[in-house]
Amino acid sequence: MVLVFFNILPIIVVNINTCVDIANQIRKELTLIEAVDRPERLETAPLPYEKDALEPVMSQETIEYHYDSLAKAYTKRYNAGEGDPEFNRGGSLLHNLFFTQLRPPKRNNRPTGSVLKLIHDKHGSFDEFKDKWIETAMSIQGSGWVYLSKSGDIKTIKNQAVKKDVLLPLDMWEHSFALDYRADKKKYINNFWRIVDWDTINIRLTDY
Repeated sequence: MVLVFFNILPIIVVNINTCVDIANQIRKELTLIEAVDRPERLETAPLPYEKDALEPVMSQETIEYHYDSLAKAYTKRYNAGEGDPEFNRGGSLLHNLFFTQLRPPKRNNRPTGSVLKLIHDKHGSFDEFKDKWIETAMSIQGSGWVYLSKSGDIKTIKNQAVKKDVLLPLDMWEHSFALDYRADKKKYINNFWRIVDWDTINIRLTDY
């Protein structure tokens, strides 16, 4: 039995080394693919409203801090080659989607058109969708995002990352709500629906 073991040991070592070589090659190829897919420069999308236009749901102070100081920084760091490029790219992309989908507060602001059909087909009703949304958003530990995907599913992103199926994102990092809501994340999530520009979401859905 001992002789048999020592006879097959070189085979095991060779197979392990082969697996490591294959894994390293795959990692190199994925890195090349990511580099090809990665744009040379990013731009921060301009706000389609004045900085005080979202009050009282989102204060001017929050916009100035969140958009001017934080969101723009991801774009600047990516363009300067500082830090993790995919992290910065994800931050730039998600914040561009987030800030350009907002509008001045409106009571009874509900989805219409194609996105309403998507929500009904996947979740039954807008109210049922909101219940699932808040449950998912509140389940995020630490920093992250909750979003409606183009397939109608409610998904989350830990910290931030590049995702190609984001239709409607909500930033759940503490800096997005702390100035206006302190630790009341649930109120922040519920008030979010008052400032969603559903026309913009319908356009995104059509573009997909």
